Amino acid sequence: MGLRASAPIASFFVHYLKFIFPNVQVVTSGISDVFEQLSRISQGDLLIGISFPRYTARTIEAMEFARSRGASLIAITDGPLSPLHATAEICLMAKSDMASFVDSFAAPLSLINALIVALSQRRRHEVSEHFSDLEKIWASYDVYLKKTGE
Repeated sequence: MGLRASAPIASFFVHYLKFIFPNVQVVTSGISDVFEQLSRISQGDLLIGISFPRYTARTIEAMEFARSRGASLIAITDGPLSPLHATAEICLMAKSDMASFVDSFAAPLSLINALIVALSQRRRHEVSEHFSDLEKIWASYDVYLKKTGE
């Protein structure tokens, strides 16, 4: 889950998690409210909340909602003073700098890259099979440009 400036980070994370796990969804603002998107969350599910200063109140509320439904919670945020830190069972911290009105998410994206690599290594057999299938699909539908000379 990521809202506002954290939405692209959450979308990036989910894009790659879908290569590793079969049932992953991004929760962000859009056509439906976050509570509609989380309405089926329950015990055995995991919500990863991503938020950095200025923290969004809706992210905290959604995490508390998910916890009330029995879901496990992980936070990706900037430190122990973050309101997500108190809400989550596990808190992964990465500094976020704001040089102007633009947030720098270099550290959070590095953390997410490390998580993606570690998770894919733990499930390397399943990921390899999935990519083998995907390569056939991509080739059949010309998803990617062919290299010059092919």
